[in-house]
Amino acid sequence: GQWMLRSIHCPVLVLQGERDEYGTEAQVRAITAGVAGPACAQLFPGVGHVPHRDVADGVIRVCAEFLHEYAAGG
Repeated sequence: GQWMLRSIHCPVLVLQGERDEYGTEAQVRAITAGVAGPACAQLFPGVGHVPHRDVADGVIRVCAEFLHEYAAGG
């Protein structure tokens, strides 16, 4: 449940397609606002439930930027 989000202290990256048929932008906002650690979100315009398949290059870019920022202790 959402009450568990506060127990997450590590950096969190939330990826979702803007047209995801199973998730909403409100859920993305709730996750990023609810975790105790730093959180980033990326909504991919025009993409459904599988951004890692539909816009793989974009997902790789966002993940690489996130890892670059937080792997160094950012």
